[in-house]
Amino acid sequence: MAVGPTPLTLERAVTIVLEKNPPPRVALADTKHDHSQGPDLLMEEGAVMTVERAVRVVAGAFVLLSVALGYWVSPYWLLFTAFVGLNLFQSGFTNMCPAMAIFRKLGLPDSEGARSNPPSSANPVMR
Repeated sequence: MAVGPTPLTLERAVTIVLEKNPPPRVALADTKHDHSQGPDLLMEEGAVMTVERAVRVVAGAFVLLSVALGYWVSPYWLLFTAFVGLNLFQSGFTNMCPAMAIFRKLGLPDSEGARSNPPSSANPVMR
């Protein structure tokens, strides 16, 4: 019985391509980070989670969650997406957001130079 050539599978094709063209080795720049625990992908060294960053993280998570719920559960969840968007829009002009007040009460610092309003002790709305 004659044995024919083995069929080419996707796995075998990738192996052949990688054997002939191995991926280039990339030399990483020498950094001061200790990457033994893995790369620090979320924040650069010395960065602090500020009120403004926390608001962006929470708003982004709410938008992603509400769009997913709007797609898979009910289109009415898109109203929550619109609420988050309108809240971000108005906070861009007023620098007031319910989440900012919550994060400040939790002790997160404001980022330097980002605050357009005076400190909360001088602003009666922020007390």
